[in-house]
Amino acid sequence: MNWQAEAINDLKLYRLRQTALENMEEKYKVLVLKETSIKGGKVGGIPLKGGGNRTEEKLINSIVERERLKINILITKNLIKMTERGLNNLDESERLILDTFY
Repeated sequence: MNWQAEAINDLKLYRLRQTALENMEEKYKVLVLKETSIKGGKVGGIPLKGGGNRTEEKLINSIVERERLKINILITKNLIKMTERGLNNLDESERLILDTFY
């Protein structure tokens, strides 16, 4: 593996990942709010029927999308944290150079 190329790629994506993280967290909040507005017969958060109902499908889709977002949020947070850990080991001039190039 070419670690230098990986480091360059991580630096190029650093700010994009930060923005993506903010967007994913906002979308997650929206999904949680939408999920609470989906009406239907539920017992303990579980739909009463076995499927085929539009309300149940919306609820299931929302749950799946929310869980995928949670995973993507965790991955993105870890990638940002790794990049920041590397940047924190640099002095001001080194950081300025990397900031200028990437």
